[in-house]
Amino acid sequence: MTNVFSLNLPEGWKSVPMWTIATRKDRKGYPEAELLSVYRDYGVIRKSDRDDNHNVESEDLSNYKFVKKGDLVLNKMKTWQGSLGVSSHEGIVSPAYFTFELNRNVHGPFIHYLLRSEPYIAMYRAVSKGIRVDQWDLPYEEFRKLPVLIPPIEAQRKIADFLDNELMVIDQLISLKKKTIELNLEGFNASRHELVTGSKLTPQVETDIGWLDTVPKMWKKSPLRSMVSFQKGKDPARLNLEYCATHPGDFPVYSGQTENDGLFAKINTFDFNISGNALLIRTVGTLNLVGTTTLISGKFSLSQNCALILPRSKDINMNYLHYVLPSLLEIKKAGIPSDMQASLRFTDLSQFWLHWPTIGDQFRISEEISNLEAHVTKINELIRKSVNFLEEYRNSLITQIILGNLDIAMGKSVA
Repeated sequence: MTNVFSLNLPEGWKSVPMWTIATRKDRKGYPEAELLSVYRDYGVIRKSDRDDNHNVESEDLSNYKFVKKGDLVLNKMKTWQGSLGVSSHEGIVSPAYFTFELNRNVHGPFIHYLLRSEPYIAMYRAVSKGIRVDQWDLPYEEFRKLPVLIPPIEAQRKIADFLDNELMVIDQLISLKKKTIELNLEGFNASRHELVTGSKLTPQVETDIGWLDTVPKMWKKSPLRSMVSFQKGKDPARLNLEYCATHPGDFPVYSGQTENDGLFAKINTFDFNISGNALLIRTVGTLNLVGTTTLISGKFSLSQNCALILPRSKDINMNYLHYVLPSLLEIKKAGIPSDMQASLRFTDLSQFWLHWPTIGDQFRISEEISNLEAHVTKINELIRKSVNFLEEYRNSLITQIILGNLDIAMGKSVA
């Protein structure tokens, strides 16, 4: 495995086996200690700092392992994704994790950067075992044999300090760019809501529909069920991964997933043939997923966790409904506890009332929103590309410096 490193190590550097610098320590924890977890992008952090339902703790914490500051912790099933690091916190971790005490002759922050660098993640992938990728497991015996590049202790400290300072600036810039993307989306949603509800139009009148206080006087009130119909897939349970893999073809199968606008697979048959636009709506899933829609048409089928919204009246533009539904469902979803799996039923959707603009205004509003959405999407895509560049640069910087290929004093390659 040493071929991932330069054969010409800087003077004073050496390669040693992992077991010589890290001793496995399975200390018994105590339930009242702070729960820690390991994340790919962060290393070892407090679970409370990332309350996103990942690595949910067991009700029984008696078997959890105690972690001291400076311990090396890794999630053996996700090490190949970078889920490891040296802890700067004291607490407990899942009994499924490996915990190690570092040798006093190595600098913890340096080891943290080293073992999370791209060459090491490549090594974890190479020695992890398992039938399914999401169940790959890093055997302890394989991990303890991995080579560790060790420069003199003073060089370790200088490298870690340098990376701390450099990465702080890079991470702040990445964070600002990601925040800009969020603000752009918030601005778009505010403009979308303003347009689909006609809040800037006059005169306004009060409503009794529950999710909106006032609407333009000329808009007509009617229930959603009078404008559209709802339909599930004809045999959604049949259209699983195995079936789709053995019946490939040209016709889309949509599901409740978010990737590829809900496209799940393509098979050789279809259940629907829609000439105009219909809406694919996600009916089961996470709170931010349920109720989201995608415009679809043509020949296709539906798998699970989704449904179809079809126009029932000539006075509805499906593009307009696509943009008004997020505002309509906001209150409904706000009443669902965040720790519950959210779902929408046809009876839930049918009960909603709306005030509708004329069909001509629906076309005009949806076109204006579509143009605005395209503009925001283009800007955010450019920002995401710059974020990707910074993240690639960040990873490259860590790798080059941590492996001794870049002299931090001179700022140039030593190869």
